Amino acid sequence: MKLNTMIKAASTLALCAGLLAATAQSAVAADDSQPSTQVTRAQVRHHLAALESVGYDWAANDNYYPQNLQAAEQRLADRKAQRQAGALAQNSQ
Repeated sequence: MKLNTMIKAASTLALCAGLLAATAQSAVAADDSQPSTQVTRAQVRHHLAALESVGYDWAANDNYYPQNLQAAEQRLADRKAQRQAGALAQNSQ
């Protein structure tokens, strides 16, 4: 196996582990009253698709990996807050 392929595979594995940990952490933080549960593969894929929708590219050879992921998480949270604010405004009319 070529070195570039091995590095890409290792970085992809590290990213998936990071996304899984971030998804699990956000799920627990969202509702501390519920017992912790395992995150499913479908939930991780959904979260990754949501991150990609705000411009995150997990496959990029990125020297700024943690910062770019955190920025994408923030953009995703901002989008969710805007949608909730819009829904509240629409319901109050």
